[in-house]
Amino acid sequence: MMIALLAIHVLAAAFWLGSTLLLVGVVTPALAAAGPDVAQHFAPQLFQRVPRALGVAGATTILSGLWLYWIVSGGFNSGFARSTGGGLIGIGALCGIAAVFTGIITGRLQERGRAFAVASAALLVCALTLMIVGSRV
Repeated sequence: MMIALLAIHVLAAAFWLGSTLLLVGVVTPALAAAGPDVAQHFAPQLFQRVPRALGVAGATTILSGLWLYWIVSGGFNSGFARSTGGGLIGIGALCGIAAVFTGIITGRLQERGRAFAVASAALLVCALTLMIVGSRV
């Protein structure tokens, strides 16, 4: 069960992070460079579909992560949270949860939400880094 849950968590997180980085680093700048004619036709389609996919990936990542944290910590044991590894994983989880909120704001603002999209990407990279370091400590 633990391996399946970890696989779901990692795959959903990889999709979420990869999609966010692709949007922030490639798609959004390409739309800006293409000009208003292209962006006017392409952006509405993009911003109709992407928030839903990222929302599902984010929710799957967070729910599976909370379940994993519950298993590993022995039922949200505060002793685990106070350990170095548990604390880093917990802070990483908070970064991931914060990324959901910046993602929601990005979706609401659509193409005007670039600053929030960049914040989402940064939070996801922080979450990934903290999770990796926390699991190795």
